[in-house]
Amino acid sequence: MAMAPSRKRIAEVQSRPWLLVMPALFLLVVFYLYPLVQILRVSFVEPVPGLGNYALLATSAPIQRILLTTLRIGALTTLISLLLAYAIAYALAHASDRRRRLMFLCVLVPFWISVLVRAFAWVALLRSQGLLNNTLVAMGLIAQPLEL
Repeated sequence: MAMAPSRKRIAEVQSRPWLLVMPALFLLVVFYLYPLVQILRVSFVEPVPGLGNYALLATSAPIQRILLTTLRIGALTTLISLLLAYAIAYALAHASDRRRRLMFLCVLVPFWISVLVRAFAWVALLRSQGLLNNTLVAMGLIAQPLEL
């Protein structure tokens, strides 16, 4: 029988809420900040210590062309997104209730597609005659398909 946490324990946690964030912060430091710092360190010391790699960014024609192309694509994508979003918002604001619901559906369905595809993939993998069960039966690890 599980015991309810004591009031003292609850008061401890409430007095130090940052403890709840510590595991996530630890993972962030280990898997994000540490590699980022290492890359920055390498950028200053390889092949020779100094700012040579950053000077190369400013003087290399191919790198400048790549940076300008990236900025141009980013600016154009942002402009097109803003124009389309404004047009959709304007149409939604002036549509009837029935048409507004249909328009929201058309806007939101593409966001759901990846979730639906992932869910159907899991079903295909885990069903009674799915890839996982068929593989386990073929390898002789199980006699009959598992109910997953």
